[in-house]
Amino acid sequence: MLISPVQIITPQTYPDIYNHIRSIILGIVKEYRQHSPLYEAVIYSSLLDMIVSIGRSPNNSRTHFETAPGKQREYIEKFMDICSYISDHCTENLTLDQIADLSGFSKYHFTRLFKQFTNVSFYRYLNQKRILKAEQLLITPSMSVTNVALACGFSSLSAFIRMFKIIKGCTPSEFRSMYEA
Repeated sequence: MLISPVQIITPQTYPDIYNHIRSIILGIVKEYRQHSPLYEAVIYSSLLDMIVSIGRSPNNSRTHFETAPGKQREYIEKFMDICSYISDHCTENLTLDQIADLSGFSKYHFTRLFKQFTNVSFYRYLNQKRILKAEQLLITPSMSVTNVALACGFSSLSAFIRMFKIIKGCTPSEFRSMYEA
């Protein structure tokens, strides 16, 4: 089951589960404010209920691939492997041409299918993975921001700072300061 990175749940987009999700969220807020015994377990359980509801929703059960049903499973497996490869190798100098070759598709076909699968372009996805890795390294103050940028596959500090700000809404230094005691 695939769940998009972002789900906007409105009465129009998810009419079958909107009220259920809304009541779960309101219940979470109530539990958090009351701090009743085991409130954390109740919140965790509610979050799981919400994820299952979204994942099982008829609106989410459609795959994003516009292909014959037999090809859908093949494409999903292939793109899961590609995404896993990108995550494992995001600090390396990956290019669209390399990953398209790895997938067995032409660059143009790969670009279209990758966007259908992830809802973002290849380079946006790659940069998101690099920034995720950078977040982990920035939490420990032993590495300089420049070394974090280079360790995460960015060719320059300015490119890293610019991309970090686009994706996270703050600079790497501002992010790091949020975790300092």
